[in-house]
Amino acid sequence: MRILCLLVVLLSPISVFAQDSTWLTDVTEQVGLDSDSLYNFRIYVTDFNNDDYPDLLLQYGNWGQNQLRLFLNLDVFGNRAFADITQVSGINPPGRIADVAVVADFNNDGNVDIVTNVWYHAYVNVNNVCVENPDTAQRNGSGLRILLGDGTGKFVIKENSGLESIPPNSGSGLPVLDFDRDGNLDLYVGSWYTGWCDPNAGGLVPDKKYLLRGLGDGSFVDVTATSEIESEANYGLFGANVADFNNDCYADIINTPYDDKGTGNVFQNQGNGTFLDVASAVGFDLHYRLGNYGQGMVPWEAMPYDFDNDGDIDFLVPFVHGSTSATRGKTCIYVNGGEQNDWSLTPDPDLITRKSPQSFGGHYGDHKAIWWDIDNNGLVDLLISDGGYGSNFNTTGERLHFCLQDANHKFTDVTKELGFIAGTSASTIDTIIKGPHAIEPIDYDLDGDDDLVAGMLYNPTHPFLFLKNDVGTKNNWLKVKLEAPAGVNKSAIGARIYVTAGGIAQMRDIEAGQGHFGGQQPFMLTFGLGDATTIDSVVVRWPDQNCSRTVITGVPVRKTIVINKDGFRTLGAVMQQEQPSPKLRLYPSPATGDHLIVSGDTQLAGVVEIHSLGGERLLRQDSTSNRSQELQVPINNFGNGVYLFTMTLIEGPSLNSFFVINR
Repeated sequence: MRILCLLVVLLSPISVFAQDSTWLTDVTEQVGLDSDSLYNFRIYVTDFNNDDYPDLLLQYGNWGQNQLRLFLNLDVFGNRAFADITQVSGINPPGRIADVAVVADFNNDGNVDIVTNVWYHAYVNVNNVCVENPDTAQRNGSGLRILLGDGTGKFVIKENSGLESIPPNSGSGLPVLDFDRDGNLDLYVGSWYTGWCDPNAGGLVPDKKYLLRGLGDGSFVDVTATSEIESEANYGLFGANVADFNNDCYADIINTPYDDKGTGNVFQNQGNGTFLDVASAVGFDLHYRLGNYGQGMVPWEAMPYDFDNDGDIDFLVPFVHGSTSATRGKTCIYVNGGEQNDWSLTPDPDLITRKSPQSFGGHYGDHKAIWWDIDNNGLVDLLISDGGYGSNFNTTGERLHFCLQDANHKFTDVTKELGFIAGTSASTIDTIIKGPHAIEPIDYDLDGDDDLVAGMLYNPTHPFLFLKNDVGTKNNWLKVKLEAPAGVNKSAIGARIYVTAGGIAQMRDIEAGQGHFGGQQPFMLTFGLGDATTIDSVVVRWPDQNCSRTVITGVPVRKTIVINKDGFRTLGAVMQQEQPSPKLRLYPSPATGDHLIVSGDTQLAGVVEIHSLGGERLLRQDSTSNRSQELQVPINNFGNGVYLFTMTLIEGPSLNSFFVINR
C-alpha cells in the first residue's frame, strides 16, 4: 500500500514553485499585532464569534500569573485586523490564572467555550527546603474551570461544572475527544510532576492525570478510575495528544513524558469506556537515541497527521536536547506502519534535514512543531520552533525552521531560500524568526491558504510574528467546514475528512487542544490540491455511534464548502477584497465617552449604522447632509463591548470596521 501511494504521488501533477522571499510576507503591523506587550506562551486559533474568520486567544504573562487575551479578526475598511476585546470579554475572572487552555463547544449550543487549567506545583523549593506551595491564590482561585461563550466573544464562568472537584495540578495538556462517541465532548487532563522537588527525597512525583466525561451541558464527571487509563509507567508530561491511530473510529490518547527515560503512552481506546497502553506493542520508543553530548532527549508532544497520504496517522515529535549530529537523536516523525504492520509507530530521524547554523554546542531546543502545507501542493510541510537555549538571541541560531516535503516524503529546510537567513553565521539569521516558541497556522483572510502566527517568547525585539502566505493560492485548494448532525458534538471534533484529487488522497481530523500546553488550530480545514482542477470525492467520517459517513462528489476547487450529514453547500465569496480610498478612522480607541468620532480624507456624507456582533442593528444615523470630513456618532446608550460600524457614502462604497467601548 505504501509503495502504491508513493507511485501515485510521483506520477501525480503536483505543482512546484521555486522557494523565494515572496512566499511569506511579514504583516504583523498591518493586522494590528505589533505591540511590544504581546509576549505569549501559547496560541489558540478558533472562530469565537461565528463569522467563519479565525480569531486569536493568546496566553501571556509569567508562571503563576498567566492570563488570556482575546483578539477578534474583523473587517477594518476592507482589510482584516485583530481587535483586542479582552477587557470586555470576561475571559479573565478576578483571581483566575490560566496557564493552559482549550477551545471547543462543550455545551453543544453552537458557540465555543474555553476550559482553562493552571500550572500548579504542590511542592516548591524555598531556601533549599522542599515545602508545600504557599501560593494560596493559585491553589484556591484557579485549577480547572470552564467559561461558556455566547458566540460574540463574551464568556461567563460556569459554576458547579464538576471541574472544581479536580485539585489544582501541574496541567500541561488538555486534548479534547469524544471517547465514547455519545455526542458530548470529553477532556483528558495531562500533567507534569507535583513540583520541582520532592519532600520525601525519593525523586520527582508524577502528578495525577484525569479523564473527564462530558455531559453535554458544560459539566463533567471524573471517569479516570473506570477508564483504566492510569499507567504503571507514569511520568510527568509536557503535552498530550489525541488521534485515532489505528483507524477504528475511536479516539486514542498519546502521551509524551517530559523525562529523559520515561516511556511514552499509546492509550488505545477499547470502545467500552476503557483504554489499554499499547506503546510497547507498537514500538513507540521516545528514546530511540541519545541526544546532544549523549544526554537523554525530552519530548514535548506528538502532533498527529497523515503526512505521507497513505491513510493512517503518523506523529511529529519535537525533542529538546536533540543534536545536529547525524548519529544522535533529534526531532523526528514516527511513521505509522498501518494495519499490515499492526499499527507500528517507528521513528525515522532521517526524514527531516535541517541546515541551520547552531550555537550551544550543536544543541536543538525544539519547543513546538506543526504540520503546514505552505504551498498547497497536497504534500504537507512542517515548521519547527527551536528556541530558548542561547544566552543572547542576537548571536545564536535558535529560530524557526521551514521544511518542505518532497515527493519522497522527505523534508528539507528552506528557511534560507525563503529569505530569512542572509549569510552563514547565526548572527545573520533574520531577527524576526529568532527565539520562537508558539506557532500555529491560520487562514486569517480566508483566501485559501494557511498563513502563520508565531509567539517569539525569547525574542525581546520582535515578540510576535504574523506571516501572510502569498504562495499557497497559486495552487488550487478546498476549504471544508462541518455542520455536525444529531449525535455528533457541535464542534465536530473527532470527525475525519478525506479529500481525493489529482491522484492524492488526503486525510485530516478536526482537533482541539493538541500538544504542549494545548495549542489550537481552526475547525475549518484547508486542503491544498496542487494543480488538480477536479476533486474526485470528499468523505466525512462522523464520530457518532455508528461511525457513519457522508460521501459527496461534484465539489468545485478554490471554494469553501459546508458539509452536513446529507451533502454540501458552497459558501459565497467570504474573503473581503481591499477597498480603495476613502480612508476612515474611528477614535478614541477604545471609546470611553458619549460619542464616537469618525474622520476621513473625504466628505463624509452618507448613512451610519452600528450593529452588535450578533447582527442586531442598534443605531442608524442619516448624515447625508454632512459636508465635513468628520462626524460624531452618539454611543451613550451602549454598554462596554465590541460593535460593528458601517458607513455607506452617497458616492462611494460601504465601509466597515469595528470599535470597542470600555468605560
